[in-house]
Amino acid sequence: MIDKVSIKVLEKLSEDSRTPVSAIAKEIGCAPATAARRIRWLEEQLGMSYTLEINEYALGVVRNLVRVKFKKQPDVTKLRNLLLKHNTPQFAALTKGDFDLVIYGIAESPSHFNRWAHWFRYELEDHIEEWKTNTICEVGVGFFPYRNDFLKGIPLDEAKRKILLMLNENSRISLKEIAERAGIPVSTAQYYLNQLMSREHPGVSVPVEKYHKHQLTARQFIQRPTIALRSIPLKPTVIQLVSYLVKENFMKAVVESRKALTVEEELEPMNNIVYSVNCLGDMDDIYIACFSGIGEINKFQERVRKGWGGLLRGEESALVLQPILGSIGYRKLDLEKAYAPESRCNVFQYLEEEAARKKPTR
Repeated sequence: MIDKVSIKVLEKLSEDSRTPVSAIAKEIGCAPATAARRIRWLEEQLGMSYTLEINEYALGVVRNLVRVKFKKQPDVTKLRNLLLKHNTPQFAALTKGDFDLVIYGIAESPSHFNRWAHWFRYELEDHIEEWKTNTICEVGVGFFPYRNDFLKGIPLDEAKRKILLMLNENSRISLKEIAERAGIPVSTAQYYLNQLMSREHPGVSVPVEKYHKHQLTARQFIQRPTIALRSIPLKPTVIQLVSYLVKENFMKAVVESRKALTVEEELEPMNNIVYSVNCLGDMDDIYIACFSGIGEINKFQERVRKGWGGLLRGEESALVLQPILGSIGYRKLDLEKAYAPESRCNVFQYLEEEAARKKPTR
């Protein structure tokens, strides 16, 4: 069982993995040597690595979650090699339930994603029975670590790109090492790092929809330097998708469902709710959750159903059996802060504002 001090260390590094040991120790009320020992223990026992949560809005990427049902499961090695041939897939795992494979993929445009999807389906035409794609619109909480293969293509100055790739591999790397590997002065490295993380940095030019303004005011490429736990104790992880009716009492149901997503088991090294997004397609919301047992997963699913109440229209779910590409962003954030109920835009207010805007003036 992990202790409270280690939990606090995980929370601080999840919020900002570049936080100095001295600052972590001061924040949680322990000696710097104690904090340093806990960090080493977490690295060794939980496979804690340092990576980036990329600001996907600044990149302007198209994000999709794909569910595949097999009529005949392909060889795992062949499947992984196919996934590695392109930089679109960032995460993939074999699953058991309503679907057999899940893929998180990104692309610079819908047409780029579509071309990759057609190629991948063609390569596995003898195996795929059903293919479903949901386009991710709004992230409530969570992330998937990006492959450097994709980040290499970002339209950035060469020095900034090098820094971004270094941080994605190890976001706790020292500023001195960044400067040495990039071949630039430390002051220049600090300047570029500030730009990559600054809200004033323009990033890639993408349209800013006003109903996402609470998220899109940040234009930095780096949402936050963070951690990913890659050797967590074996616990069942479920991917659940739900669809619902949008009508009277919808926003009340949104808030109630959000309450279900902030229930956490105590002294767990990672958030139980790993990923939660709103999407387009046959489903409306996607949740990835990790609990201590199947019984707790069942309770979580019941809380979600209760939150949506009579508006729930349909659902699918599957347990993660074996990740075959990338990883899920297991970490420990304060969900009450990271995933407040008001983080979902008020769709009805948006529709009213749009109707008023389009109404002809006399």
